[in-house]
Amino acid sequence: MKRLFKHSSIYALGGIVNRAGAFLLLPLYTSHLTPSEYGTLELVYGVSALVSSLLGVGLAHATLRFYFEFQDELERKHLVSTTLVGSGVVACTGVALLWFTTPLLSRVLFGSSQEASLLQLGLLILILQLSSEIGLAYFRAREYSTRFVVSSFLRLLLQVGCNYYSVAILGWGVWGILVGNFMSVGISWGYVVGTTVYECGLRFHQTKFRQVLEYSFPFLLSTIVSVAVLYSDRFLLKALYGLEAVGLYALALKFVELGNVLVLEPFKNSYGSFRFSIMKNENVKDVQAKIVIYMAAMVGLLVVGISAFSPSVLRIMTTQEYWPAELLIPILAAGLLVSSLGYPFQTGILYMKKTKYLFYVTVMAGIVKIILSIAIIPSMGAIGAGIAFLLAEVVSVSCMLFYSQQLFPVQYDYRALGKIGGICALLLGLIWGILFMKYGGFLGAGVAIVFCYPVLLLSAGCFKREEVEAGWQFAVHRIKRMRGTA
Repeated sequence: MKRLFKHSSIYALGGIVNRAGAFLLLPLYTSHLTPSEYGTLELVYGVSALVSSLLGVGLAHATLRFYFEFQDELERKHLVSTTLVGSGVVACTGVALLWFTTPLLSRVLFGSSQEASLLQLGLLILILQLSSEIGLAYFRAREYSTRFVVSSFLRLLLQVGCNYYSVAILGWGVWGILVGNFMSVGISWGYVVGTTVYECGLRFHQTKFRQVLEYSFPFLLSTIVSVAVLYSDRFLLKALYGLEAVGLYALALKFVELGNVLVLEPFKNSYGSFRFSIMKNENVKDVQAKIVIYMAAMVGLLVVGISAFSPSVLRIMTTQEYWPAELLIPILAAGLLVSSLGYPFQTGILYMKKTKYLFYVTVMAGIVKIILSIAIIPSMGAIGAGIAFLLAEVVSVSCMLFYSQQLFPVQYDYRALGKIGGICALLLGLIWGILFMKYGGFLGAGVAIVFCYPVLLLSAGCFKREEVEAGWQFAVHRIKRMRGTA
């Protein structure tokens, strides 16, 4: 457990650095882009994400999974090298085939072919990102968490500098943002992939690649469906309400993604390899059950904090035309809390290599989301999209838990999970009500609500006394170390 939290904290730093640019540049974006232009950028990201899910083929995760199948270090390096080469070939081939379809896709999405160059630049960026993911998977397998921070820091410096120059000085708008992203991703790619090739070499083993593809193919199906469903609400919003609604929805998601940066991504980066390294231990089920409770509590605090403070930050960092996005934040934050449970709940499926169930879960949740989106968005707009997202995540996590428990039963503390969920629902509902009523002293009310969270959590008995005492001692010790008195 100590090893997990150690690397999670380092990955958290890397995640913060990696995403800091998006928030440092948010005032720049919102002052130089209209909500409609911000919506255009979001749809470009959506197309890139969909293509990335198709061309990525789940190779990064499969690299991490099969890495621990081999005991010989040379075999492990051959595996990483094979997936790196295979990923590059697949990505370049796929982008070459899609390149000439971008004018048609641009006319479908935006009503003209002028945005085709934006889509093409997005395709170039994802070629670099896909091969970088293999290198980052190698870093995670070797627990080189410091390298992750270094690559993130390089990307941050270039992203801030290039985007400021291209948007504020040159006035390139959405194109300037993508150019800045391309340059920052490119330098980071050089470090990550260069280091991986230096240590693992460039080899391709057809047998290994075939095994990896057989394992990851269900990920391909589930990821494509998942990404398509994820962005379906944005495409529907664009069709019914225009690009401005997409821009507001995307901005609210940007604030909610803080939860991903601060907790979920660092947790996934560390836990992804950790759970495979302990899968043969006798106490693996007990460790799994405890991790879920601790993670739920941390994410709960985070989503309450984000919902409480983001509206004030939103008003400081953006112009008034973006302020309606604040009503979306608590709803999307609730969806983030629910979705965070899906990653640890899928462990049983991955242990037994029954990845076909991931596809089943994705399809069921996708059907629910599309039906709800069609039913709710026409009358409720972006708020309806947020509600559809939340309910679809409930279905997804419930199905994931059901299938995983059939394969690898774990005795989770459902009572504690229910209490954490109930407390979060109460506080998030209170925050949304205050925002809806346009209460003037919201910041003070938000601070009070955040402080209520740990009080309610402890009062409800979500943790055992010895767990609370151990957590308190750990926190005190960390504070003393930070002050240099330990």
